[in-house]
Amino acid sequence: MNALETKISDSLRKQGWTVLKRGWPDFLIYREQAGRLLVAGVEVKSDRDTLSEQQEAMHRILRAVGLPVHTLRPEFVSKSRIGKTRAALTATERLDARSQISELRAELGRLQQRIQEAESALEETIVVFNEPERKTAVLGNSGITQPTKEQAMLNAATQLEAFLERKEAA
Repeated sequence: MNALETKISDSLRKQGWTVLKRGWPDFLIYREQAGRLLVAGVEVKSDRDTLSEQQEAMHRILRAVGLPVHTLRPEFVSKSRIGKTRAALTATERLDARSQISELRAELGRLQQRIQEAESALEETIVVFNEPERKTAVLGNSGITQPTKEQAMLNAATQLEAFLERKEAA
């Protein structure tokens, strides 16, 4: 530590703070995913290497404040694809993904229930007015159909008469 760092460190310790200078993860990684910023610490260790006491303390504190910290070893890098890594998620990311899947399944269930309700309600409806027969008038490639003016007027009159007859009968 330089002189200024030592003074500040000493002052913080006098105020009751524990000051950690060593033990930080080798990498701080981040990416944006689905509008959220994901952040994690990564410690790289060989197969036989272990975390120092300072690293264990630092990782414990970072995790306590919600920052995932992972120790990655050589097997993380796939030997068959040198330079490429296997997909990895933090434990928190996995829990979030599982939670999102559960929420989506629940939403799917609610939507399926709404579809069934809508289909049942549709089965209980009656047609008051039949749609007029349509004469196909091809406009470009749209296939838009329109009844002729005479057909529309005749159908409307027929439907109105039928409606009035049903109303009088009821």
